[in-house]
Amino acid sequence: MATTHRKPCNNLWNGYCKFGAQCRFSHDPTTPCYYLQTRDGCRKGQDCRFSHQRNPSLSNRVPASSTDRDYETRFRQWTYLIPKDHGDRGRRQLPDTVAFFKTAWDLLTASDTGSQQRLVKKLASEEGLFMIKSLIEAMGDDEEDRETLSTFRNALLPFFQILSHRGIASSLVLEHSVETIYNFLYGSGGRRGVQVFRFLAKAIILVVTQEDDDEEEQRKRGLELGPCLTVLERLVELNQGALSHQDFLPIVETISSGVDPQNLSPESRRSLDKVRLRLGLGSLIPAATKSKQAVAQTATFKFHHDLPGLLSSDGPRHDNDHQHIKDIRILPTAEEINCPWLEYLPFNNATNNHFWRNQERTYVHDDLKLRRWEIDRRKGLQLVADFAQPTAISKIGERQRKEWWDSSRRLQPTSLVCLVTSTGHNIFCLVCDPMPTAPSKRQQRDDDRSEAAQILASEMEYARKKNEMPSLHKSDNRAAVMLTLLSPSSSQITSISRLFFNSNHTVRMSLVEFPGILLPTFQPTLQALQNMSHRLDLPFADYLAPEDEGAGTGSIPPPLYTQRKDFVLDLSPLTGGEPLTLSTQQPFDRETFNDYTNLDEAQQTAVLHALNNSLALIQGPPGTGKSYTGVSIIKVLLHNRTAAELGPIICVCYTNHALDQLLEHLVRDNIKQIVRIGSRSRSELLQDVNLHDLAQQIPQTKDEGYQKYLLNQQLTSSIGEIENLLRNLNTPDSDDSLKNFLKANWPKHFKQLFQSDLLDDGFMLVKRRNKSLVGHWLANADPKITRDLPVKLACDMPLDEMSAFERRRVHSYWVHSLIKQLGEEINEAVEAFQETREELDLYYKEQQRRALCEANIVGVTTSGMARHLDVLRHLNSKVMVCEEAGEVLEAHTLTALLPSVQHAILIGDHEQLRPQVKNYDLCHDNPRGKNIALDISLFERLVRPELKTNLSPMPYSRLKIQRRMHPSIADLIRRTLYLDLDDHATVQMYPGVNGMKDRLFWLTHNHREDGVDQMQAHADSKSNEFEVGMVSALASHLTRQGTYAAGDIAVLTPYVRQLQKLRRSLGEMFEIVMNERDAQALEEQENPEVTAVVPPALKKTKLLSALRVATIDNFQGEEAKVVILSFVRSNAEGKCGFLRTSNRINVALSRARHGMYIVGDAQTASSRYAAPVTLKTPSKSKSRTTSQSCLLKVAATSGVPPDCSVVMLVQTSAIARPCIWLFAVSSVACEPKRAVTMHAQILVGTLATLNVR
Repeated sequence: MATTHRKPCNNLWNGYCKFGAQCRFSHDPTTPCYYLQTRDGCRKGQDCRFSHQRNPSLSNRVPASSTDRDYETRFRQWTYLIPKDHGDRGRRQLPDTVAFFKTAWDLLTASDTGSQQRLVKKLASEEGLFMIKSLIEAMGDDEEDRETLSTFRNALLPFFQILSHRGIASSLVLEHSVETIYNFLYGSGGRRGVQVFRFLAKAIILVVTQEDDDEEEQRKRGLELGPCLTVLERLVELNQGALSHQDFLPIVETISSGVDPQNLSPESRRSLDKVRLRLGLGSLIPAATKSKQAVAQTATFKFHHDLPGLLSSDGPRHDNDHQHIKDIRILPTAEEINCPWLEYLPFNNATNNHFWRNQERTYVHDDLKLRRWEIDRRKGLQLVADFAQPTAISKIGERQRKEWWDSSRRLQPTSLVCLVTSTGHNIFCLVCDPMPTAPSKRQQRDDDRSEAAQILASEMEYARKKNEMPSLHKSDNRAAVMLTLLSPSSSQITSISRLFFNSNHTVRMSLVEFPGILLPTFQPTLQALQNMSHRLDLPFADYLAPEDEGAGTGSIPPPLYTQRKDFVLDLSPLTGGEPLTLSTQQPFDRETFNDYTNLDEAQQTAVLHALNNSLALIQGPPGTGKSYTGVSIIKVLLHNRTAAELGPIICVCYTNHALDQLLEHLVRDNIKQIVRIGSRSRSELLQDVNLHDLAQQIPQTKDEGYQKYLLNQQLTSSIGEIENLLRNLNTPDSDDSLKNFLKANWPKHFKQLFQSDLLDDGFMLVKRRNKSLVGHWLANADPKITRDLPVKLACDMPLDEMSAFERRRVHSYWVHSLIKQLGEEINEAVEAFQETREELDLYYKEQQRRALCEANIVGVTTSGMARHLDVLRHLNSKVMVCEEAGEVLEAHTLTALLPSVQHAILIGDHEQLRPQVKNYDLCHDNPRGKNIALDISLFERLVRPELKTNLSPMPYSRLKIQRRMHPSIADLIRRTLYLDLDDHATVQMYPGVNGMKDRLFWLTHNHREDGVDQMQAHADSKSNEFEVGMVSALASHLTRQGTYAAGDIAVLTPYVRQLQKLRRSLGEMFEIVMNERDAQALEEQENPEVTAVVPPALKKTKLLSALRVATIDNFQGEEAKVVILSFVRSNAEGKCGFLRTSNRINVALSRARHGMYIVGDAQTASSRYAAPVTLKTPSKSKSRTTSQSCLLKVAATSGVPPDCSVVMLVQTSAIARPCIWLFAVSSVACEPKRAVTMHAQILVGTLATLNVR
């Protein structure tokens, strides 16, 4: 089980907790005391209710009190080394830089996290930068060799060791301070950087020429150079000017010639290689020789392909058309949206052309009205808008409307929408959760109110926001939604605010929704690719994106961490403790490995392949144990984690379900220190290892606590300022808003309008008015005045002398001027708010980083990886394992390859589901999208490079023994896709399906699929009412056998609309089923050694809860004893839909263990649009035909009405045996509405009771 890490209850620590066992904090006395981990310790001592034994996995190293006092003394003495008159330029005596930097390094290695932060921030301050400058000024070219070596080893090397220290370089809180030091070190025009590394190059040459040639001394010198090369790499990365600086080239060449690559650590060689590649000098170590791939010559025809940006012969297409990826804005601009030219899309093969046309599905919500602005502490600036309810649901009840919106998944939180106006404005927004953020007790309040009054006011404001919360379903004619601007600016805020007063409807507004496109799922990935394009830090770039496409992949080198001298991998976790090692320098004892491991031969080969190659690919056909093999690899890596300095192992999966499965395997195998990133886990085993909860238990340093307190104060102040501005912006035509505006900008108008009733003695003459002052002024113009002057001239006249036209025009001018002014002020306030919130988030991310650094395994989905990339890049993880890699978009896989990764293991199956791409025009199976093929994963591209490149295939390992399906089921994919797939002995012993004669059927029919129904949430999806009744009856019959537990039977379909109807139908049926414990008891009773037979307990439940109902795409990686497939499609055009791809059919046919029953129109499934795997079934006898059209012909000539016939194709042991069974239903003619249900019931009953042959 996972280890529990709940924070101790503070109320119980103080004496009493009123929540008792319901408290969400820990009451366990073995829980480590939180205050023990602070610098002051726990004041309760032995009376504390919690443990005073420190938890090394969650606490930082906290010095004892005497050590703490000693450290503070040493820290003060270190600061005294900085001259007090450091700002005096006339000072002649240089400070003692050697003692300063040497002491700084000693302090850093003997301090905790908080002290390290203090030290580095001191270095980044004015005093610290002065000491760095003094050190650089002491590096003269005329120094003697002995002085050069002394300065290098006693001052420069400790300084570089501080900058390259893992705790410093990876800290998010210190990132700004470290970058400040690097920028200062580089200097203006790179002058300081050139001076420092020219001195370093001289020192390296002296070290090489003056030291002895002892092998051990050479290795020590190589280790000394590690921090220097790390700093050089980081300096070049942060300062792009170094790439074109001419003085850096000879310096790097000198350093390269002065070091022996064999004496450098693998990490140091990698740093030097990166610097050389950035400067265009080439790699220090030549890459492995790659063989050219022989390409047969064929006739070619090349179309003209217009290039992007300035490379185009006609110039850029629009303002977002650039040749470099880092210059392209992720969201389209208004000019880009309205551009009539075709977009530029890079091809896989430049010799082919592709005409792309956008067929992205969108929803347009018309009659949009903007209501008000709001500000939320966590979500920022928000906009409330509403639009007309869709016609299909405007006349139904509120409950039905809620069900429709929930099932349609439209306008869900994080959905991407665009606010479009007839004036040409296109503003991208995100749909956000309308639930307001609950007030925090720590939130700062006004000082002039009591605490009770503050709490009451906060709760009343929170209740008001909840009551006014927008809803999609509450109103029968208007649907309201909460939006947040993606890139708020003063112009956008002003433009939107002016639309609030579109009373004459001169501006038409609509809300364009892009269903299924969630910005958080692709924006972080695209941003990561943009950063990757100019950082040039992609691991394995020579194999993933070689410059020469005609070159083969060659041999893949072993991981960098295994190339250290005398390094071996201990494989004892896979051999039951039997000593066995794997080394890159010695032959491997495969015989011993085979004798003591539980892995089969193919799994052994896959494990060795993964451990011996820095980029390893493992293909796992269905049921061959991909997850088991992956867990075995992870066990070995964890066992060697300390020796190899691997850091946390990153486990990446495409879906949350697959990630939960992988981490549950690790938990059950007693793997400790697992952290799961993301909140969408449904696993009970992983509830206590969520990163969000663990990070809250990490003690913060004093500086972090103080800075967070100040930032929260600034945040509260910014929110108050923005709320006041929004109050005026939401009602800019009110008296209060205009009063303040006129007083500041038009004092003459202010006095005439608001102070006209001020008497000489200072009293105000109060008059009873039904309207506001502004409204009264607008409505009481002198009708004799018909003048209509321009605004500028009218503003110079007294207000009482203006005509009605002029008053309305001047009033409109006031309102629009006020909106513009408020927009600018709000934009500045929002920018300050966002900067404060980002800085505050940085401290929380630092706590997350420290929690992740203590982990052995970090589990994350591909989308979560991109969102947390700024934290994960600071972990220094060297190993990444990707499960279901064949289902992951290549962009997501590239994002998961962190710069620190030295070993990547991709496990998947390119013959199963491909990555999901919304636009079919960009898919490989579409002839128009074959040259783009975004649905080809990196895994498939490396295994089958002919799909996208001219490279030769990369070596990969393939699992061959399946342990899931009965051989007759496995034959369906063995004879078509996996020719070398073998069956494990256990699958031969699977029992038959209870209540059925055979374990494999195809039940075909000719009932057409349902038409489009606008009342359905998924109107563009497909359904078949006949199959719903047939599948429901068959599932009911199987459940009644009393031998299948909940989850043993799965109902699968390709379409969401059919899934909804199946769930509705199954949810209305009740059956007697067993729970999991009863099923286990039944298995024990079936054991012949058990003599006493006790009937299992049964219970009545909804049929839906006894089954697993899902779409085929969401069932990859899952299995069930019995699977019922509903193919849905049945039409005269022969359009089979999802059945056109072999990948999806492969998944559908490989989920069942004991039996599988297919319900679908065989004629539609066998059309020319369908995948080859569904067309032909191998036959052992030529006399037995498998033509489904022959079956339909026999049915048509039998004399029975087509509506009363069911054609059944029985497939047993992969031998198709055509059989026609005609079932006449007498009630069809008199009760057509019940025909579907009666068909299914009679069919299932007949199959169950008759001895069908």
